[in-house]
Amino acid sequence: MMPVKYAIKELLIRRHRTFVTCIGIAVSVALVISLYSLSNAYKSAVRQPFEASGVDFVIERPKAQNENSARTSGVILPDSATAITNDEVQRLLGIEGIESLSAALQVWSFDRGSFKVIAGIDPDDPNIGPVVFVNWIKDGRFFYSGESGVAVVEKHYANSYRLKVNDYIEISREKYKIVGTVEVKEGSQLSAPNYFLPIDDVRRLAGIAGSDVNAVYIRLSKAADAEIITGNIGKAISGVKISSPDSSLSIIDSLFSLSERFTWLISIVIAVIAVFLILKTVSASISERTKEIGIMKAVGWTGGNISRQLTIEMLMQAILGGIVGIITGVLLSYALSLFKVNATLPWQGSPIPGSHGMSDVNLIPLKISVSPLFILAVFVITVLIVVLCGLLAGKKASVIKPAEALRKI
Repeated sequence: MMPVKYAIKELLIRRHRTFVTCIGIAVSVALVISLYSLSNAYKSAVRQPFEASGVDFVIERPKAQNENSARTSGVILPDSATAITNDEVQRLLGIEGIESLSAALQVWSFDRGSFKVIAGIDPDDPNIGPVVFVNWIKDGRFFYSGESGVAVVEKHYANSYRLKVNDYIEISREKYKIVGTVEVKEGSQLSAPNYFLPIDDVRRLAGIAGSDVNAVYIRLSKAADAEIITGNIGKAISGVKISSPDSSLSIIDSLFSLSERFTWLISIVIAVIAVFLILKTVSASISERTKEIGIMKAVGWTGGNISRQLTIEMLMQAILGGIVGIITGVLLSYALSLFKVNATLPWQGSPIPGSHGMSDVNLIPLKISVSPLFILAVFVITVLIVVLCGLLAGKKASVIKPAEALRKI
C-alpha cells in the first residue's frame, strides 16, 4: 500500500508532467479507437446498399471502348450496361452457389430536354435487387407481371415534379399511367431509378428484341464462396463487370475510405510516437529526480525497489490515460455518426445522373459501432507498453550511484 501512496504523492507533486503523460496516452488510445470505428463504419456504409437490396453481386456488361453509341436520343442503353442475353442469364442460374437471381433492364430516356432513369423489371422475379421496391410502395400499388402501359415513380422524384398516382407521364411519345410511388429506404440506392416500368415495355421502348436484360442481381448461398463464384461467372459469360461490396470499397475515392491495413498502419505509427514521447517524458522525470533517487538508495532502497516504484507510477498513469482515452475515443466515434458519406456506387443501378431532387438519397449516415473487445485489447496493449517503458526507466534509475546523486544536493 505504501508504494501506491508514494506514487500518488509523486504524481501530484509533478502534476504538469503527469498531465502531459496522461494526455499523450489518452490521445493515442482515442485516435486508435476512433480510426478503427470509422474504418468499420465506412465499410458498413458501402455494403449497406447491397445488403438493403439483398444482393451480393451486380453483373453488367460495359460497352467496348471502340463501340460507338448508335443513338443519342430517345430511350437508350447506358454505355456502362449493354445487353446480357437470356441464354447468358440461364448459364448464370446453373452456377453452383448462386441462391437466387433477378434481372432488370435499366435505360436512359431523353425526352424534350428531360432526362430519366428507367428500370424495367418483372415483379414476379426473386425479391432482390430492384424487385425489393415492390414491397416499399408509399402510395397506390406496384404493377403486376404482364401488365402494360403503367409506371411506378420514386417518391423523391415524384415530389420534385409534382407527380402523383393516376397522373400520366410521357416517355418516348408513349403515355404511361402512374399507379404507385415507392420510397427509397436508407442505403437502398443500389437500384433506385426515377421510374419502374414493366420490363417488356422497356424492351419495346429501347428497341430490344427477345428477353435481353442489362443488369443481373445475384444472392449467394454462402458469402465465403464469393471468390470462387466470381471466377465461375467469368467462365460462364464474357465481357461482364462484377460489382460487390469489396470491389466498391476498393475504388470509391472518399475521405472515409480507410482500409483495414491503412488503419492498422496509422495505429502502429501512433503507438510508436506515443512510446517515444513516454520514454522522453520518463527520462526527463528521472533526471529531475536524481537527487531523490540518491537519497532513496542512501536510506536502503534497492535498485529493484526503485524500479518497482517507477513502474507503479507509470501503471497508474497508463490506467488513467487509458480510461480518458477510451471515453474520448468512444465519444468521438459516435460524434462521427452525425456525418453522412456519399455512397454513389460504380454501376448503372445508381440513381446518378437521373436523380433530380434526390440529393440526399445517396448519402448514407455512418453507423458507428464500438467493439468492446477491441477497446479492451487497446487498453491492455497500452498498459503493457507503458509498463514496459516504466521498467526500462526503472532499470536506468537503478544504476544511479548514491554518492553521484548526493553530490548534486
